[in-house]
Amino acid sequence: MKYKKYFLIATVILILIGAKSMFAVRLIRQQKVLDKSVGAFVEFLENGNIEELRLRVSTWVDSSLPESIRKELEMFVRENETIVDGSTLSLYIELFKELENANLVPVRGRYELSKRWYYVFETESDGILLEIGMFAFSSMSPLEYILEYVFNRDFSSQQSRYIIVNGVVVEDNQIFRNIISPVLPESTVQWLFGND
Repeated sequence: MKYKKYFLIATVILILIGAKSMFAVRLIRQQKVLDKSVGAFVEFLENGNIEELRLRVSTWVDSSLPESIRKELEMFVRENETIVDGSTLSLYIELFKELENANLVPVRGRYELSKRWYYVFETESDGILLEIGMFAFSSMSPLEYILEYVFNRDFSSQQSRYIIVNGVVVEDNQIFRNIISPVLPESTVQWLFGND
């Protein structure tokens, strides 16, 4: 009986160590995706045809909506998205390159991808170079649900805001506002960021 107790404790410890290692490996992979995405974008800025580059700012349409409603919304969004051409963007290349030095930190956990809007740097020939979704919110883990139940404490008010960069969820960072605010009309910046 004594050995069963130690075996159970050792098994739990190994499971926790394994789970932590899996999360660490996942974060390392996400960091590599981020580095590669931002690096490729900056390389395009340095060596690509800037005149071909465009910035598209659009609102997000939830794919879980009924198809008829979603199609109408998508048509409305396409008609009302903001597009900035390469000749205008060429004035801000050094500003965009600041992304390379930004401290983009991938986060782990579960997220509700409630992107309100996104912006995309793209070209006709290369497609999407960089897609920034704003915002994702953390959702509660199973452990938080248990703690909420046991301690009768509300964890839902502790949501944090995150950014999605080419599919990787990262901590919110002012750089994502800084690089596009000068490029867009003031009314669009106010609509997107409000008092952020």
